[in-house]
Amino acid sequence: MNEHAGAMAETRPAGEAEQVFGFLLVPEFSMLAFASALEPLRAANRAGGRRLYDWYLISEDGGPVRSSSGVEVVCDTAMADAPRLHTAIVASGRPTYPDRENRAVSAWLRRLARQGVRLGALSTGTYALAHAGLLDEHRVTLHWQHIAAFAEDYP
Repeated sequence: MNEHAGAMAETRPAGEAEQVFGFLLVPEFSMLAFASALEPLRAANRAGGRRLYDWYLISEDGGPVRSSSGVEVVCDTAMADAPRLHTAIVASGRPTYPDRENRAVSAWLRRLARQGVRLGALSTGTYALAHAGLLDEHRVTLHWQHIAAFAEDYP
């Protein structure tokens, strides 16, 4: 795990945060959306003076992932090796989710759902949740540019 909490790291041993987030980074994920979700966790740790949140950056194979802006982000772990999470968030960003047929991602997300992990998505990561069958009977928020296509694929 990266030393996400900076100076707060010595306050709590790794893995003992009150909430543990996992961010599954999909190739060409939106850096803006990702940073907007991650930075409040870091700021909360700092403002709280203790490690309220830990997070892991996850990729399908554990390797680095390139964002839509071309910035490559080093991940902490592969999906198969991810630690126990309280919340998992799929970060994507292409106009449509690139790997809708990715069975490994779908299986991983379904397993997390069975374990009671809260699931969320950034940008077009919603497609991964829908493809995994995890949005039935749920309302979602999606960028207005994607609503018509998403509704057609996942009524």
